[in-house]
Amino acid sequence: MHKLLVSLIVAGSSLAATLAHAETTVGIVDFYDTEAGILVLLDGAEFVVPAGLEIPDVEYEDEVIIEFDVNEEENIISRVVVKN
Repeated sequence: MHKLLVSLIVAGSSLAATLAHAETTVGIVDFYDTEAGILVLLDGAEFVVPAGLEIPDVEYEDEVIIEFDVNEEENIISRVVVKN
């Protein structure tokens, strides 16, 4: 019974780590479509801005720090900071 419980806990921890993979990147803004909720960097990296998430006003060539989660094939933004 103890081995089964330990196995389930380890499996659950591995699954949680796989589902929530947090990342941070720094880049230059190429395009931000507020209606579609898409932010693209000059290097081609594309990010989804979830509905309801407020991010600072960003413009072409702003340098930004983006915190995001990888969810399947999408990079979902959790925070954006514009570097001065």
